[in-house]
Amino acid sequence: MSRLLKKVVVITSCTNDAAFSGGTDQESDTDLRERALYTRWVNGRATIPLMVERIDAIAGVREAHVETLGQGDALIVIDAEDELINEIDGLFAICYG
Repeated sequence: MSRLLKKVVVITSCTNDAAFSGGTDQESDTDLRERALYTRWVNGRATIPLMVERIDAIAGVREAHVETLGQGDALIVIDAEDELINEIDGLFAICYG
């Protein structure tokens, strides 16, 4: 590109007057480091600690155990309230027939 057809306007500030919700407080460096231990930076993959953390965070789950069985296969054991177990069983039935 050798010539601009329109002048580029520089934005010096921006204010959002509308309220928002659903955000979180600023994360500390320590919290970020801790959270990074549970993630792998490859799309479509998860570490065992991350899967356990996410499952344990579901309301009604008492305990979760995850271990690898082989390449791409995992054993997931979940102890949860009866209603939640029924939902999980239904989900697996739909996904894996």
